[in-house]
Amino acid sequence: MIILRTAIIFLTVLLASLQAEAKVTLVLKTTSLVEGSRIHLADVVKPMEAGRLDAGLSQLDLGSAPLSGYTAHLTRQEIERLLRAQGLLGEISLQGADAISIERASKVFDSTQIAATATGYLQTLLGASVNRLEIQLTETLPDLQLPNGKLTLKPRPLSSAQALHHHISVWVDIYADGLFVRAVSVPVTVNAYRMALLAKQALPAGSTPTCEALQLQEVDIAALDSPALSTDCQRIAGRLKRSIAGGTALLEAHFQHTSAVSQGENVSLQMRDGAVILDALAVALKDGEIGQRIEVKPTVGTGLVVAEVIAPGVVKVVNK
Repeated sequence: MIILRTAIIFLTVLLASLQAEAKVTLVLKTTSLVEGSRIHLADVVKPMEAGRLDAGLSQLDLGSAPLSGYTAHLTRQEIERLLRAQGLLGEISLQGADAISIERASKVFDSTQIAATATGYLQTLLGASVNRLEIQLTETLPDLQLPNGKLTLKPRPLSSAQALHHHISVWVDIYADGLFVRAVSVPVTVNAYRMALLAKQALPAGSTPTCEALQLQEVDIAALDSPALSTDCQRIAGRLKRSIAGGTALLEAHFQHTSAVSQGENVSLQMRDGAVILDALAVALKDGEIGQRIEVKPTVGTGLVVAEVIAPGVVKVVNK
């Protein structure tokens, strides 16, 4: 009986000893500098212990690395929770620091590359539509601390209308190894020159300028309040909302759109009677574009008629 009891005790101690030997003890650092966008187990343990880990355990993912210039904190309890989720806590024992301060390895990045990306994008976007294009930085960009790795700069898309302003900002997104890092606003001054129609002399409100009253001249369209009118003076339609001074560039915003039919205008009212088209005079009760239905009042009679606008000053009765 005594021999049996002694054997049991010996086996128990031996088993405990073997289990203890199978358990890996890792000592945690107090600080860690990581290279990539993720934190791995090898990043947070002492170098000697890290060398004992196999490749799979060494690369055990512990979460996202902080952005450059920021510090993340990872506690021992959090690491144990992650190990437990992987079923590894029984195999690994953690010692050392209760928490690790983690920073991302970074390098100084020359901000002139960001500025060149922004101005190059505007040059491509606007260059073909103007005679001359001048783009200047409004202020110098400071150099940045960016993560190690392959950096990619991508300007955010703009429409030509958005870009054609004297003062604008181009946003450039920065990616490290394909992952977004940060965005930088690049303020620039834009001067974009092309031909535009200018009034030779003052033009009154309500008038439609003729070619004889206008001249072509190169202007900075980025400095205008709205898009310039087409340079084909024969295509001008509508009336000026207000008078403009001589030397003023004609803008789309200067003109009041003229409807095919205007409220209060005398219109030709067409009616079909079999194969015969009858024509009468009527007054439009509202503005109308071609294809739109409006009410008109024939000059003969007191009733109102619903008619479709088919041409400037011409409507036809809508058969119900």
